[in-house]
Amino acid sequence: MICEPAVLKGLSEAVQLIREERPNVPIDVLRCRYRPRLVIAKEADELLAEAVGELGYRLLKTVVPENIAVAEAIAHASPVTVYSTRSAGAKAYKTLAKECLGVWK
Repeated sequence: MICEPAVLKGLSEAVQLIREERPNVPIDVLRCRYRPRLVIAKEADELLAEAVGELGYRLLKTVVPENIAVAEAIAHASPVTVYSTRSAGAKAYKTLAKECLGVWK
């Protein structure tokens, strides 16, 4: 999810809907298009971390930054890890893959 206050409301509603239908399904949340210089992003990130206990999801440690290489890779129908292997986006998605392998064993 994108770390913005409006998105947090949608996340809360989505988690509640999932919990109504499948109460035991694990829900993992990935922060993407993150812009650490924005105060609003940091505030949303804090709210997201606080809501973990209340909403019952797992907040993944990996954070994918806002990165033009990701958008360009999508436009070229190519994985960012192939399109721009050294970009911040590619590095973050590689880190995410490793995290998920550890979490979902």
